[in-house]
Amino acid sequence: MAKKFVSVEKLSKKAKKAYYNEQRSTWGVANPATKVVESKKAYNRKKQKQSDRKEFPNDCFFVISY
Repeated sequence: MAKKFVSVEKLSKKAKKAYYNEQRSTWGVANPATKVVESKKAYNRKKQKQSDRKEFPNDCFFVISY
């Protein structure tokens, strides 16, 4: 016996959830989030801090007093 067609609006909450879960698919390997390429000319504080930390590591601490 074939199942009767019932519109999605008339389905129960559980049946709607099951129906939409079947319809839903994944993006697979692709990431749908857009990426923003940072400008090379813009000042980047994080980049400056990283270079300062590489220059003066934590174990090398100087105190200068006059």
